[in-house]
Amino acid sequence: MQVPVKQFFFRRFSRVLIPFVFWSIVYALFQGDLFSGGHNVMNSLRLLFYIPINFVTTHMWYVYMLLGLYLLVPIISPWIKQAGKKEMSFFLLIWMLGTFSSYIHLRFQNILGECEWNSTSTIYYFQGFIGYFLIGAYFKKYGVLSLTSSLCVTLIGYLLTILLFLYGIHTSVSDRVLNTIWNYCSFNIVLLSVGLFCLFYNLFMNKRFEKSSIIMDVSRRSYAIYLAHILVIRLISKSVMSLFDSPLYAIPCLAIVVFLITYLACRIMSMLPLSEKWLG
Repeated sequence: MQVPVKQFFFRRFSRVLIPFVFWSIVYALFQGDLFSGGHNVMNSLRLLFYIPINFVTTHMWYVYMLLGLYLLVPIISPWIKQAGKKEMSFFLLIWMLGTFSSYIHLRFQNILGECEWNSTSTIYYFQGFIGYFLIGAYFKKYGVLSLTSSLCVTLIGYLLTILLFLYGIHTSVSDRVLNTIWNYCSFNIVLLSVGLFCLFYNLFMNKRFEKSSIIMDVSRRSYAIYLAHILVIRLISKSVMSLFDSPLYAIPCLAIVVFLITYLACRIMSMLPLSEKWLG
């Protein structure tokens, strides 16, 4: 049964938006030095007023993108329900071709109708994160890749990313090439993301793991963990990194420690009143 637009925005959209606003305020106050004794009120106020314009801390870009996809859900959901496998495959094929455009732009500034006064190319409306949204719907309707196929796609995406990065880091004179290599809508990252999703789905989406309380608890708190983890990184990264001589060991250790601290902090904060509304 199709969910009315008003009900969708009230239930789903607000579950993303309210925690986003709360944590954006926290980061604005933190970066304004109010939490560190700096008492820089004006800087915090400037960041607070900036929240409707753009993100106040790096990882919040994802939430703006996610909210944009949520705005599209009531429009695109009826098409997804009616579209057949051929129609969805057609869209995803053009989307996959569009994932090469960031690399093509390294050689050609304007392609497929782009120019100084027009950034809308032929495949403009087939690009971006909408492809991930639709490929998720495709997998839900028609099933994910097999375990063997998902493993192969993951390895291909990983090897492409590594090889491109090694090439770029030795030949690039700017960050543009490196940013393209790990761009979330670049071909190699799409392969890696799709492969990993299908791989984890095949490995963990069974009754044994569905009944695992720890996995389900982490899943329920994943949005809160994402929103809060940068704050934890900024508080402990220097201390953890100083314990190791090589980033080869320091970075994995930091990732594990940050995850554990953030998860435990979110569990504790979930005991506060109305935490399901503002925590995430």
